[in-house]
Amino acid sequence: MNNLFKLMIAGGFLLFCTISLQAQEPQEKLTAAQRASKVTDKLKKDLNLTEEQANKVLEVNKDFFSKMEAQRALNKENRRTSRDEMKKNDEDQDKRMKEILTAEQYKSYLDLKEKRRNDERHERGKRPEDRSGRHERTESN
Repeated sequence: MNNLFKLMIAGGFLLFCTISLQAQEPQEKLTAAQRASKVTDKLKKDLNLTEEQANKVLEVNKDFFSKMEAQRALNKENRRTSRDEMKKNDEDQDKRMKEILTAEQYKSYLDLKEKRRNDERHERGKRPEDRSGRHERTESN
């Protein structure tokens, strides 16, 4: 009986360690160019962009993600300065996107952006084990 109890405790501990290690697996780190390409592909599909628009949007996104990556590296200690610069970069990206997109596409772009931000805020509140279903869609979406 005592051995069975010790075995159960050891098994539970191993299970706990396994789950903890899986939650800490590093995610693939994309370069600024890879992220720009991925975001542009999604926008091309979601906003029905022309090839010309997609090429311009790709350039805007490359510039945006490069600036954001550099900003994060420079301001790891000073988060407020970093946040202000990132917000400025975000506003610049929106301004440039407005010049490229039609009025309807730009409205959809802003809606998608807001939805993504809300999803990210919601994700931050979840426990790591709840994040695995992150991109699952429900019938209402």
